[in-house]
Amino acid sequence: MRCLFVTETAKREQSRHRLFNYLYEIFNDNNIDFRILAFMESSNEPILSDSGLDVPVESIAMGFMKRNSVFKFWSYLSSLHPDHILIGGYGYIENWLALFYSIIYRIPVTLWTGAGSDSTINNSKIHNFFKMIFINYIKTAVTYGSNATKYLIKIGMDHSKINSAINVSNVGFFKKILADYFESDEMKAKLKDLPKPILVFAGRIEASKGIDLLIEQLKLIPNNNYFCYFIGKGNLTSSIQTCIDNKEINGKLLGFLGQEDVAKCLVESDVYILPSLNDPFSRTLSEALASGCFVLNSKYDDASYDLIKKAKNGFIFDPENFKEFKYYLDMVTDKNWKRPSRNVISDSLQYDMTDYAKTIVKSVLESIV
Repeated sequence: MRCLFVTETAKREQSRHRLFNYLYEIFNDNNIDFRILAFMESSNEPILSDSGLDVPVESIAMGFMKRNSVFKFWSYLSSLHPDHILIGGYGYIENWLALFYSIIYRIPVTLWTGAGSDSTINNSKIHNFFKMIFINYIKTAVTYGSNATKYLIKIGMDHSKINSAINVSNVGFFKKILADYFESDEMKAKLKDLPKPILVFAGRIEASKGIDLLIEQLKLIPNNNYFCYFIGKGNLTSSIQTCIDNKEINGKLLGFLGQEDVAKCLVESDVYILPSLNDPFSRTLSEALASGCFVLNSKYDDASYDLIKKAKNGFIFDPENFKEFKYYLDMVTDKNWKRPSRNVISDSLQYDMTDYAKTIVKSVLESIV
């Protein structure tokens, strides 16, 4: 039997590679051939994770975020002969084509979704109407977190068909880097000449992640009061580099990094900041918490509501509220601010990737009974 996961990207999702590999292993134990069809990345995408990617992946786009034709997608989908389809969301035409394929060939479908009421991109009445049609053909669903579960129930899905999980990364890996690397000679040498605190942004360097709002705030803080890592790439990369070169902000662009280097940067950092304007459930939040970072995370990221314990490991804020954003940044860059213990923050994260993977497999198995 073959289970095909239809999603936007897989090779690019380095924080999910261990999850994908673990899913592959569990599915194999259940005599299920697990594969991925990624429609928004090309076949020559690099695999940057330390774990590698064991799952067979068909990446069929013409380039990153440059999708191929729907005819090519249907051709690839048909050639893989799935007996079950795990569909990652309902926001793309490819998700709907995968659903139509399942209806035509009468094969079960599991929906894997993370969008809540506030983070879903399309929340109009007409979009919700089509989503209701979509879920009528779904046998089971697995959600990223509590907000996504509530949203599925709101648009009409039977609660008994939903398996809720928490979309965390491989937090054990990040906790190990914290234990091995924190205050090592390597770390001390790297940070010797940098002002404190170290702030970190990790994600796509583009407006949807609120990076421009963060830059606007950092320009108001004296350069000797902080240093900021920017991990990732995007269409605003060059403008941020210009701000750094002109000393408008104090920081360094690091681009894409392998998972171990990401973990080390998080351990070096004091405060993780994500001012995203829309995130169905970020995984980097769990990585930052596991690494002991205090977090300032957007209210538009559903992960905030499952992972953040107010003041103990971070705060949820509205990045579009200028005064509120400034209040929290001023607080964490104030020399008198007492940051909670790094180990206490790391220990506050109790969720585990293996439990998440088992919930996904459970949902698939329930759909094929």
